[in-house]
Amino acid sequence: IKTQDTDQVLEFKIEDLLINQNRNLCVGFLVSEGGRYQQNQCILPLQQVTEITREGVITQSETNLIPRSQAYKLLEQGKRGIFLKGDRILTTDGHNLGTVVDFYFSPQTGIIAGYEVAGGMFTNAKLGHTFVPKPRIIEVGAEVMLVPTETIETMEESPQTHSTPAASLTHITLPLQEQKAFTIGKIAQTEVFSSQGEMIVKAGQLITSPCVENVQKNGKLYELYQAVGGNPVGQMGEKIVSAIAPTTQNNLTLAKGRRAHTIVRGKNDVIVVAQGQIVDEAVLQRAIAHHKQEELLKAVHLLPSQPENHTKSLWEQIRAKAKMMPSPEPDQRIQQALGRPVTRVICDRQGNIILDIGDLITHRAIERAKKAKVLDRLLNATYQDKPQLKTSSSRYG
Repeated sequence: IKTQDTDQVLEFKIEDLLINQNRNLCVGFLVSEGGRYQQNQCILPLQQVTEITREGVITQSETNLIPRSQAYKLLEQGKRGIFLKGDRILTTDGHNLGTVVDFYFSPQTGIIAGYEVAGGMFTNAKLGHTFVPKPRIIEVGAEVMLVPTETIETMEESPQTHSTPAASLTHITLPLQEQKAFTIGKIAQTEVFSSQGEMIVKAGQLITSPCVENVQKNGKLYELYQAVGGNPVGQMGEKIVSAIAPTTQNNLTLAKGRRAHTIVRGKNDVIVVAQGQIVDEAVLQRAIAHHKQEELLKAVHLLPSQPENHTKSLWEQIRAKAKMMPSPEPDQRIQQALGRPVTRVICDRQGNIILDIGDLITHRAIERAKKAKVLDRLLNATYQDKPQLKTSSSRYG
């Protein structure tokens, strides 16, 4: 905390927000000397804050601090003030959404936009923390905040749609005869299954012409092509790079419904989108207003997060672009997901765990997810990169 009258930094640290539970409104900051559990705790009213920066808050004078015991003065008569940092957020039917570690609110009005949480059913192995958007608080108990069940829906990514199916691009650039010719005489590196889940090619199997014909009858020729190490992108050259390269204008609307993996800030440190937040229309409008469309697309992984390295070989550039190609068919997505770990907990609608973080995706898990109508959630949580023994968690500062 910094004061304007003396231009000094006070020995107080912001520990939490004082929130009007009934209105989900920030009315002040809980500050303390020497740590959260020390005796000297005060409240800095939000209306006495002149500026909020990444480094802290600025107020006119130290005299604006009031004792914690007088926090009721900032609340409407009969209303309850609460502190939520460290509390778990649970839905009324028992789903754990995570533990509150930070807050997002309007400095001008105090209106809470959402909570940054760690853990919970939407935990992502790469993301670390996620975002709970402005839930209606039903009740606050001992270290637990209850919110409506429908809060889960606001935290789920929308099914991703694409204007140009990848299947069309694949079949145009790679004729069936070329796929068949490539596979014959090769060894299958992975298994291939029919749409009914029956294994039609074993890993290690030598591919013959009759085998190819049988696979084609089952509509799985492209899966066989991939199983023997085929990669159509390698044959496409610069033409495919330009064909699949996303543009800011065409893809901004595709960001809607996706989860942001990094925070995006606009002018004066205004938060365009929080880490873990699902992009909605308001986020799109903020991105446009602050000219942060490209940063938003990078945050939702519709554009590469790093500038293109022109020293890379054409092959490396094509592969980098190809990672952003959508998977065209559910069956193909399932085949690509089998045997891979998931990056978050997958539960059915009753809260029963289908797969825990790191569990491998099996046919049985696929069937359970289908019955529970959470197959898209499972497929979206498939770990796509090569497994690494050492991981590092990200932390929003």
